[in-house]
Amino acid sequence: MLPRLTNILLLTSFLLYAHHSYAAEAISRVCDPTRTNTQYTGYRIDRQITLDHGFVKKHETHFSVCKDGSLVNDMVINVENKDDIALPWGLNLCFSNGGATNGACYKMARRKEYVKRSLDAFSPARHIGGLFQLAESVNPKNKKFTDEEYRPLVPLLSDSIFNQWLEYRKDDNVKVYHIPLIYTPDMDGKKYKLNERWYSLISANELYEYSTESINIYRRSFSLLLDSLKQATRNSNKKIQSLYKLTSDAKPTRKAIKSYNDKRVTGNLAHIFKHKIDDLAKERFNKQGIDFSTVMVLSQVLPKDQFSLLIRDLETVYEQIGLNDEFFKYPLSQ
Repeated sequence: MLPRLTNILLLTSFLLYAHHSYAAEAISRVCDPTRTNTQYTGYRIDRQITLDHGFVKKHETHFSVCKDGSLVNDMVINVENKDDIALPWGLNLCFSNGGATNGACYKMARRKEYVKRSLDAFSPARHIGGLFQLAESVNPKNKKFTDEEYRPLVPLLSDSIFNQWLEYRKDDNVKVYHIPLIYTPDMDGKKYKLNERWYSLISANELYEYSTESINIYRRSFSLLLDSLKQATRNSNKKIQSLYKLTSDAKPTRKAIKSYNDKRVTGNLAHIFKHKIDDLAKERFNKQGIDFSTVMVLSQVLPKDQFSLLIRDLETVYEQIGLNDEFFKYPLSQ
């Protein structure tokens, strides 16, 4: 009896272990970038940069749908300008019929104070906008819809770019660099309670009114941002120069690209944003705004606390601009 009981216990232990292992593997890293093993339900937007045999192949923005930690749907948005953060503001994001989303159409919209910014960076966990779903009763093939034809779904929060990670696909020698950008709170009501009127200050079509004075203040504010950027770049000149030397020498760069350990991603970033490192090393700045590539390079050369403080200081410049509140009603929210 004892040997039989022992075998049963061993088999039970194995099955429990196997079930636990499967459950852990079922949680997608896209849905859980910090590896907290959370069964997250919601939406995430990240930049994915594909490296094929060490060469940058493509930049994409991914709009991902997660259910209990699993990736159930994913939409790819091509990135036309690799320097831009390339978030799909103002686009109707429609999934094909079938599957978890079954032809649903969504739209990402920013809060009024985030629309005119010339800064492709956010401090983590900022409420920067909302995700809206197009009413099922309208034809998604139409090009334009009123705010009232959208249903407020869930707030959009800024993610931390420090949650970046590298996916290695051994079968085709492809590496995909993931940079989390936006996420929604966990839509499990037990984990997150939404403010009942979180959407009242957001226009689904971003149809806001700005005074001439506020527009001029936005333009003048960018010069302050640019001064702060130049100072931060000069303070980090040695590190930028070392990255520049790394990208100038093909052998070290290729060697760095071979690494796919999350703790050794600097070499990969140096290769991906080589053109921007070259610009910053020579103090050439984008006069239209502080772009995504610049932010990514600074996140590597500045200590984490200094980088976070810099972004916070840059955001403060915009927060000091006084804007009048506008209120929006959504009949479909009822």
